[in-house]
Amino acid sequence: FKKVAHLTHSIADNDYKSQIYHFEQQLDNCQAQYVKVYAKYYGPLPKWHLGYGGESYLFIDEIDVKTKD
Repeated sequence: FKKVAHLTHSIADNDYKSQIYHFEQQLDNCQAQYVKVYAKYYGPLPKWHLGYGGESYLFIDEIDVKTKD
């Protein structure tokens, strides 16, 4: 695998609003047979969180790969 993009977000850790964040990256002149997505685990919930000490969760609903054919 070769890294072709790195995405991040600007949502504050203590933002409790329920929300959906769409990540999107356009890659030009890139050919691939496989796509690998790495999402970093936050770790145990910090002291300011209502669920302090518990495990955090990461939910990914869909990953779409579109081609220019």
